[in-house]
Amino acid sequence: MTLIKLLSSLIFLSSCFSSFAQTFASVNAFGNRYARSMVFDSTNKILYVVGDFDSIQGITVKRVAKYNGSTWDSVFNNHISQFIENIHLFDSSIYLHGNYGFYKVNNDTALRYSTKGETLNSIQKNDTMIILGDVTKINGVDFNGVAKMVNDSFFTFKGFPQNLSWINFVCAKYYKKNFYVGGNFHFNNSSDYRNDIMLFDGTSWLPLAEGIKGDPWVNDLIVFKDELYVAGNFSKSAGNVSDNLMRWDGEKWLDAGGGVSGPFGSYGQIFEMKVIDTLLFVAGAFTHAANNEIPASGIAAWNGKRWFSYSYTFPNNVVSLEYAFGGLFISGVNLWGNGEIIMKIENPFEFDFKSTPTQIIENEKTSFYLNVFPNPTDKNILINWSNNKEAKSLEILNHKGMEIKRINSPSNNLQIDLSDLTSGSYLVKMTLMDNSIKLTQIIKK
Repeated sequence: MTLIKLLSSLIFLSSCFSSFAQTFASVNAFGNRYARSMVFDSTNKILYVVGDFDSIQGITVKRVAKYNGSTWDSVFNNHISQFIENIHLFDSSIYLHGNYGFYKVNNDTALRYSTKGETLNSIQKNDTMIILGDVTKINGVDFNGVAKMVNDSFFTFKGFPQNLSWINFVCAKYYKKNFYVGGNFHFNNSSDYRNDIMLFDGTSWLPLAEGIKGDPWVNDLIVFKDELYVAGNFSKSAGNVSDNLMRWDGEKWLDAGGGVSGPFGSYGQIFEMKVIDTLLFVAGAFTHAANNEIPASGIAAWNGKRWFSYSYTFPNNVVSLEYAFGGLFISGVNLWGNGEIIMKIENPFEFDFKSTPTQIIENEKTSFYLNVFPNPTDKNILINWSNNKEAKSLEILNHKGMEIKRINSPSNNLQIDLSDLTSGSYLVKMTLMDNSIKLTQIIKK
């Protein structure tokens, strides 16, 4: 999808274009269609690229290509005819995900697993690969969008919800001992706070506070500066704290400097994130960052307090990024306007624009406290909060976001009897007089 028109004054000098502060260099990646995802093998110094292309640099590669810093080549002998969504390196093998199914590439040969549905992504923890998508069966084992693989054997995830009306799991991440999954998935109850993102605490699948509002799509999860960053397609206008990028500190949603937005006030979205050095880089379909303060065409960087961007305007979306061979590689479709689907930013830490610094991180963490103890509890809890804040209501919610108990105009140092509740995780939801909401989790033994 084209976001903004190509600059009419774009001039090609040799094989690179010099912006104000950095160099956008050609890597001769001319391809039909587009490049979707990249991963760098730092041990063997090879950049792998997958997508919907048949050739790169005149070489037939059929959806998978590799780059050694100077030339492109095919990866394996038998070619794949269908679109590849993602690539993952694990235990000296390459794993490919897409609408054709799920492949393992080893010794230049691609072996296909028997699947029903698509696999879209995977992450690794120790000797386990966690596979995500709308897959319902792999090698004869039934799943509901998320699967585990250990030594080529497949297993279901403990207690995984079955009451889903739509499954499309896209991303996952471990953060503070919990396992998080995101995507575009819906429970039978359309108001379930777990729609599109949820966490597993080892016992139950739980919402992140009140979830993400509107009709979101979560594309990526990453940990940056001890917080979980959630990226995708969602907006402040729907009631979220920022556009397309939010932080989660384990208890509440936090702003990410306003996030990024599309052209002319449209929402846009982020497809992928990467932490490089001390910066979080994001790629996607957007034209501005920091509440529209600075232009940012398809790529921007965030340091936890301010946004940075380049002056170059891409004619199409940037869908993936990877740091390799001393530069930042970006992929998409027709990035130059001349058919290149991959290009390299030679000095990516030199920026043309930067936003006004924000103190939001410090302010959010010190302006309010909500304490519950003992936690876990087998009977009573005592709740207190900042003395300078008056509460409108206090609710106890179950993991589906349903109200179990409610107290209007609660007094500070409030005691609540939870002995009638079953064991499990619950949320304490406090609504302040300014209609802001504070949440914290409690465990009933």
